[in-house]
Amino acid sequence: MNQIRFTIPGEPQPLRRPRVGRRGSRPILIDAPGNGINKHAIAVAAAEAMAGRPLFEGPVLLRCRFVFLRPRSHTKARQRIPFHTSKPDLDNLVKLVDGLTGVVWRDDAQIAEVQAVKLYDQHGAWSEFIIEELVP
Repeated sequence: MNQIRFTIPGEPQPLRRPRVGRRGSRPILIDAPGNGINKHAIAVAAAEAMAGRPLFEGPVLLRCRFVFLRPRSHTKARQRIPFHTSKPDLDNLVKLVDGLTGVVWRDDAQIAEVQAVKLYDQHGAWSEFIIEELVP
């Protein structure tokens, strides 16, 4: 089974939408502040996990776990709920894998299945990614 796993410590940050600017009369896309840092962090962690292996060529399964530090203000009733149900949106967190093109796979179109979850933890925050090449 061809699989990699890596973790990025710290509060999960979503990929923000680019904005449209102008250069003269031509519209241009301006990447949102912080996106480069987020994409770079995930690319570096993935490159270390790949450890010189060739890029995945076939379909891949992407598993993402985004863990947030539970606020102290949560009541005992809310502490029984493990899921993080406020912003940032899960789909914006998953978009971070755009930074893995050319590091783990040739194209993010190779992602055939995604399993993602947002959770709370009492002790810290991190993002965990497991990428597995699916064998037909």
